Formats: sequence, structure tokens, C-alpha cells
Amino acid sequence: MTKRVALLPESSRRVENVILADDQFALPGYRVVPIEEGVFCEAGMFLNEADGLFYRDTDSTTIYPVHDIDAVG
Repeated sequence: MTKRVALLPESSRRVENVILADDQFALPGYRVVPIEEGVFCEAGMFLNEADGLFYRDTDSTTIYPVHDIDAVG
């Protein structure tokens, strides 16, 4: 079955890429972390092993993109 996964370099919490892969996919030097349905994840985010979510910062405080409302108008 094809699913969305995050590729993280071994010994890193930072997402390098998000791809579609089957259950047997493996890539030397990387951890392949399944992304659960409804979970937001993109390259550059950090995995929090405790809750399985991906955050914009290493302190696990921000998930979604932060937009500067003043810049929008």
C-alpha cells in the first residue's frame, strides 16, 4: 500500500523530504517515518517522537505555517 512518509537522516529529527512510498520502502542512511492521516508535515519540520507530530521548531511549539498578517494587507 502506498502512503505518505517523511524521510529523516539517521540520528536527526529534521524532515528532509516527504514522499509517497510503499510499505517495504527503505533508503540507506534515512529513517522512513509514516505520516498519519490528517497530520501536517513538510520538509524542514522536526519530528516529536513523544506525540508523533511534526513541528516548525525544535521546541515543538508550532505546527502550522505562521503568516505575517500585516504583510498580507
